[in-house]
Amino acid sequence: MFSKYTTKQPASGNLNQCGGYALAALAHVHGTCTADLPDGSAVYDKIIAHQADIGLGKELDLFAPANTKGARSLPSSLIKAAKELSFAKYKLTVTKEYGEKQPELIAFEKVRLDEEVEITEGSVKAFNQLLKKDGYYLVLVNDGNHWIAMGKKGDNTYFYDPADGQSGVYDASKSSINFSGVIIRLN
Repeated sequence: MFSKYTTKQPASGNLNQCGGYALAALAHVHGTCTADLPDGSAVYDKIIAHQADIGLGKELDLFAPANTKGARSLPSSLIKAAKELSFAKYKLTVTKEYGEKQPELIAFEKVRLDEEVEITEGSVKAFNQLLKKDGYYLVLVNDGNHWIAMGKKGDNTYFYDPADGQSGVYDASKSSINFSGVIIRLN
């Protein structure tokens, strides 16, 4: 699914562009884009533009555009950028465990998301159970520090990791994916 999208996020400078690269990969497989387009950095810039001047509190300063390592991508900003890239349906699922660890973030995100977005809070489903439906997924991994792209089509699930540009068929029995508790399904 992602075999023709081979770019990876920068290894130096702004290290938090993974959300932009993951969403760019999904836009590539969702539409009729050419290899490696849209550009992950350009998509990241769209995402962060949605985070400018939104009054982030001290507990959310990792998401502020002024972050010296680069702002992290908020789920709501990823969804807003996905709308601009012609995705039409959005579902945000937050596990119970993540919601308990990040209550300020979840409350903030609920205010930013509109009624077009289906939100499921307090999910106790396992990661593989959340990947049951065909579609495109943005998945928060590595203790909430990294976004990857996944796609489900029929019996196969695919992944793309912006950190190294690797992609392939996802095998749950061999996976080292450390699901953090936030998943966004796009269609």
